Amino acid sequence: MIDFRLYRVAWLPAVIAFVTMMFSLEGVPEPLETAIAPTAFDSDRARVNARQILSAAPERRPGGDGDRFAADLVMERFEAIEAGTASSQSFELDVDGEEAELRNVAVTLPGESERTILVVAARDSAEGPGAASSAAATAGLIELAEVLGGTDHTKTIVLVSTDAGSEGATGARTFVNAYPQRELIDAAIVLAQPGSAAPREPHVLRDSTDDRSTSAQLVQTAEQAIADVGELTVPSRSAFADLARLAMPTAAGEQAVLIADGLAAVALSSAGERPIPSADDEVEDLDPETLGSFGAAALAVVLALDQTSAPLDHGPDTYVEFAGNLIPDWALATLALALLMPAAVAVVDGLAKATRRGGAARALAWAGGLALPPLATLLFIYLLAVPGLVPSPRYPFDPGRFGVGVGELLVLLLIAAVAVAGYARTGLARPPHSSPRQALVAALGAASVAAALVSWLLNPYLALLLVPLAHLWLAAAAPRPLGRAATIALAALALVPALLALRIVTAAVGAGPWDLALMVANGHIGTLTVIALCPLAGALVGLVAVASRPRAEATHA
Repeated sequence: MIDFRLYRVAWLPAVIAFVTMMFSLEGVPEPLETAIAPTAFDSDRARVNARQILSAAPERRPGGDGDRFAADLVMERFEAIEAGTASSQSFELDVDGEEAELRNVAVTLPGESERTILVVAARDSAEGPGAASSAAATAGLIELAEVLGGTDHTKTIVLVSTDAGSEGATGARTFVNAYPQRELIDAAIVLAQPGSAAPREPHVLRDSTDDRSTSAQLVQTAEQAIADVGELTVPSRSAFADLARLAMPTAAGEQAVLIADGLAAVALSSAGERPIPSADDEVEDLDPETLGSFGAAALAVVLALDQTSAPLDHGPDTYVEFAGNLIPDWALATLALALLMPAAVAVVDGLAKATRRGGAARALAWAGGLALPPLATLLFIYLLAVPGLVPSPRYPFDPGRFGVGVGELLVLLLIAAVAVAGYARTGLARPPHSSPRQALVAALGAASVAAALVSWLLNPYLALLLVPLAHLWLAAAAPRPLGRAATIALAALALVPALLALRIVTAAVGAGPWDLALMVANGHIGTLTVIALCPLAGALVGLVAVASRPRAEATHA
């Protein structure tokens, strides 16, 4: 039997960790201010630029003829800027099974300082004209380059028209990785989807493809510019949503890979984070007024960055915003570990007692075996990716490009069938007769806690969401065991934080179950992370199995 007094005492470090976290809060930095009104951005000229791109290159598949024509057009406009130096960067990439020649086009506007502000816009479109997205972004980038090329500025400004934005933002990643003075880049501003006729939030994109945060002051500056210049509301995001984006780092847009590469970056989007569906990204969906507002906002941010000599206030390396303050990463990690400790102490106590009474070794072997069906399912997904039955596109990708039809539903059902069959055909869903209930429960607790602790090592923010699951087994260790229905209800309740976080993340980028399979296949959801979660999934199955064990059988054991 578990010593619940010991378990309660083990909560003391969690209380201390919580109090410490409250004292660790840092204030959100104030946004930078610009003294120059960004009225120089001409929405009419930007609209003409967009129309020219759409007329001459309505299809701009990466590496295609339209993409090359658009690159030539941008290069021509950049070369005409007397104050700038235009350049191009060629690279190769496999696009839909074909080797494609791709090109980034840039213009460098030297300043008095070598400190650099980077402005980025994707040029290509995987499907359709991309009128309100990449065409509008490229048009806005050209207008920004011409405006900034005719004004005095302190810092060096580099504007880049990137290729393969629809292929995992490869162009942006390639440019930054090859940039010779990368350490001099103060910030990167991405112009993304700036011309939508139906604006939707969020307008400032700040999430990464990994568990890093961008500069808090840059976010505040961009949000202030959107509110002042674009006259749009910028609602604050909940602390739980911040935590969800760190625990399950899934993001869309070029800013996502730039932040993951260690830059302070944000994207300005008139259409939220989710990529605009191709059916809503036609020529008639381009709104010049919206393009003008977001182009002017981008100009305002660039000017604000140019006028400050002090480094941006990043805030903690990684943080969650809470009530106007920033919770640093170390405080969240410490709290997560402290919240797992009571369950770990109870596991050690329970296993020690089970070992003395006998049956612990067999129970541990069974609990460990429960992780095998999820592991087999993971391997099956990787095997399906080899012939392309489960695509593995570069991340970040547009979920809208990978629709779910009959074939995809069949593959999803097949993946689910492998997991179910792994328990049904092996007998793992039935606890061993010779092991006492307390030994089985302690073994399941060991699997749960071990999985949560490994997850903490990989991503402490994910571990924070898994805390209820790591403690769930203790309900089955109570003197009066719960029945199957109550166990299932408690398991569902313990899953709420993780499932709610998953819902927040997938809704933000428009992803579904099929897209999650693709993220596993392409490695965005890391193999180690999925492996670490397998014992936790197995423990849930095991707890229901123990609760379903006939009372007579449990008593006999």
